[in-house]
Amino acid sequence: APRVGDLTDHDMTILTALAVTAGVAAQRTPRDDSRSARAAEELAWHQQMLEGIARGVSMDETLRRICLEVEARYVGARCSVLLADVEAQVLHHVAGPNLPRAFREAIDGLPIGEGIGACGTAAARLRPVVVQDTLTDPKTAAFIDVAMAHQLLSVWSLPLLDGQSRIVGTFAFYYRERRGPADVERQ
Repeated sequence: APRVGDLTDHDMTILTALAVTAGVAAQRTPRDDSRSARAAEELAWHQQMLEGIARGVSMDETLRRICLEVEARYVGARCSVLLADVEAQVLHHVAGPNLPRAFREAIDGLPIGEGIGACGTAAARLRPVVVQDTLTDPKTAAFIDVAMAHQLLSVWSLPLLDGQSRIVGTFAFYYRERRGPADVERQ
């Protein structure tokens, strides 16, 4: 039985997603005099998220806010968070406020497995997956119609792992152009 103070899967998911945003912020911070102001802004945002968690803000709302924050930093990105149901070996959509509903529905229940979408593959490999062209990559062939309909032409998926390197979910970036991540986005 969990003891008071133990981190739950819910806590680990949120903290892992917050770590993604912290990494994004660290790489996107300008290397000039405005760096310290930007760092202070990032710390304030993270503090706000942690305070929300302490006040009982739902995981879905916290993850939605994280998606919006990352989208604000990566112009043109649309983000999503899928959480793993390890027993059923599937990923369920929990956040992606700016993705079209049809696309969110298409990826909900995505099997975890090699070659099954960028997120299913990232969850299976436990490594990031980059699909530079969703219309030609075999991993996204099952989603070609919905990707084309909404012009979601590239996707990068990062696995979210717990402290024992087990899959908790995925965090994905979608773009309306065919491209891979720039050097700063790879870090």
